[in-house]
Amino acid sequence: MKTMDGEQVNRIKEMAEQSNSFGLFSSKDAHEHDFLAREALRAALQDEGKTVIQIPEISEEFKNKWSTILPLSKNDAIYRSTLIRIPKNRFKIKEISYKEDDIFLTLHIKSENEPVTAEDIFFETIPAQIDAVFCFGESKFLQNKGIAKMQMPSAEKIIFINKNKEGAAEKIYEIIGIINKELFLKKEITNLLYASLVLERIALYRQSQEKTAKIEQDLLRAGADKKIISEILTDFLPLDRLPVF
Repeated sequence: MKTMDGEQVNRIKEMAEQSNSFGLFSSKDAHEHDFLAREALRAALQDEGKTVIQIPEISEEFKNKWSTILPLSKNDAIYRSTLIRIPKNRFKIKEISYKEDDIFLTLHIKSENEPVTAEDIFFETIPAQIDAVFCFGESKFLQNKGIAKMQMPSAEKIIFINKNKEGAAEKIYEIIGIINKELFLKKEITNLLYASLVLERIALYRQSQEKTAKIEQDLLRAGADKKIISEILTDFLPLDRLPVF
């Protein structure tokens, strides 16, 4: 695995410190091991008190298969804003208040000259704001309809997890370590990363490289449960595809 340089490390540190909301985006056809790595990053960010939105969300099939190690989490709410504009040159607004009941939230606008009607009011919808993005794949995924409706951050706050010769889990392992090394004390995070590494090895029919093997051992020492992950894979994979643990 190619280690990030100082500039990349500082960029991720600043993103983690300065951003409150994160988008984790990928293709709906992403590999299962990528979704596991994405879940690990989601758990880490939420543990740090960040708001996280994922597109697409994981499937029910995925949830059922990995329920033993998946943390109980869901997409956070990303607030949408609507501006209500009233022309100041026409109305002498004295007071604006509101009240609410079980059905309506009612705005009460008091004007000194003439009443404000529906035709006088302008509405403006502001897209949901995302402070930073981790994109698992290419930039084309940002054209997803759900993502396109959001207000994206500047380019320096969008990180692409382009795998090349390394897997998503390896990069996410490094990113989580940059955010806060103590997150590796969380068993759900180490389990998800370990499962992602092992499953990627199976999918690509390859042996662990030296650096990957070291990460696997680090995750096991930190608390990843090899037995549980082995049991999950045994239930879903044919014998000739099972990894050597």
